[in-house]
Amino acid sequence: ETLLWNDRNTTDRYWNPNLYENGEKKSFPGRYGPDVMQDAIFTFIDKVRKEDPEKPFFAYYASALPHKPMVHTPDSQSADISELEKYHDMVLYMDTQIGRLRQELDKRNLSESTLLIFTGDNGSIASTKEVINGRQVLGGKAETKDGGVRVPLICYWPGTIKPGQKTNALVDFSDFFPTLIELAGVDRPGTVRPDGSSFAPLLRGQDLENRAWVYYQIDGKYAVRNHDWKLNQEGILFDMRQGIHVETAIAPKADPKARDAYDQLNAALIELGIPQRSYERKPTR
Repeated sequence: ETLLWNDRNTTDRYWNPNLYENGEKKSFPGRYGPDVMQDAIFTFIDKVRKEDPEKPFFAYYASALPHKPMVHTPDSQSADISELEKYHDMVLYMDTQIGRLRQELDKRNLSESTLLIFTGDNGSIASTKEVINGRQVLGGKAETKDGGVRVPLICYWPGTIKPGQKTNALVDFSDFFPTLIELAGVDRPGTVRPDGSSFAPLLRGQDLENRAWVYYQIDGKYAVRNHDWKLNQEGILFDMRQGIHVETAIAPKADPKARDAYDQLNAALIELGIPQRSYERKPTR
């Protein structure tokens, strides 16, 4: 079952959208696109459960909120508000939708048997100066700085995940597939070798062997990092202990810890098939 927005040249994804339902183009005059999309999830769940109340289901909702063009939402006081107010209202409406999703799962007595995962697809955008605890976030969408690639990851599963837990474990998007496979109890085909590793034990409150590093890239830019250090495509090593606000270039030879970090992260790049670099180069920034 699919419901996709794929008509960017002729319609918006928000008000009065044209969407493709299982490949068939349909118009939804007077409707707000994110509501149409989320309603489709409930329709899908009810259809599956009508066929077999015990049958498991998987739903993936790539929310359009918030994203340009900034427009008013059903909860906005007016359509004639500023761009910043529209952005504010879009964030709030996304939160409203997540609340409704939780309510609908409760209504169907599915909360304790359903894992709800919330995450973002990118960090801040450069044109909007994001601030956390009074300090500006460094980076932006399509950048490999922390502010561009770090996103929230919130997992909700009453009766399994204890409320209020936090973790500093390294997790990236390649970990979702092996995690969901493990939780679903599905045997992975022997020929399939996922890039990621399962964080299912964390959700169950169990110990997890932490990943040594994570890797990310956009176009020709890439980086590999652990908690405290990052090595980018230029062979520059960064101290990332305040990475979301400040990234400090460090010469590996100047500090034993930096040299060890460089060697470990460079070994990760070699494992990924990226040519080895020398830390004889000096940082350029």
